[in-house]
Amino acid sequence: MTLRLGTNSSRDLIFKTGGNAATNDRMTITKSGEVGVKTTTPTSGFEVNTSFAVSYNSTSSDYTLTSDDVVIGVDASANPISITLPSAAGATGRKYTIKVTDFTNPVEVVTSGGETIDGVEADISSNAQYE
Repeated sequence: MTLRLGTNSSRDLIFKTGGNAATNDRMTITKSGEVGVKTTTPTSGFEVNTSFAVSYNSTSSDYTLTSDDVVIGVDASANPISITLPSAAGATGRKYTIKVTDFTNPVEVVTSGGETIDGVEADISSNAQYE
């Protein structure tokens, strides 16, 4: 069975908590498909008008990123570390943040299966902050 939630006309779908007043609007899906959290007038596909949290993991050894990772903290104080990216197949637009907290030893970002980073067939290795 499929549950469908929507409107019977070309109107926005608004989720509220705490009553029906406009100040209780929490999330809106506009009639054209934009989604807004804490805004009733999103102008992008997904607009968040509040803070949000993402997963944060930390490592002090070699690590392979997964689809659940967003930010990974890397402590290379004891030894060099390789961070391996997952296959890019099926992950278009996925973004990872690798935050190195100690550069005593090199940190290397390695691709999977000969894939490229921004079209370059080379892994990234650094002993300094990279942006």
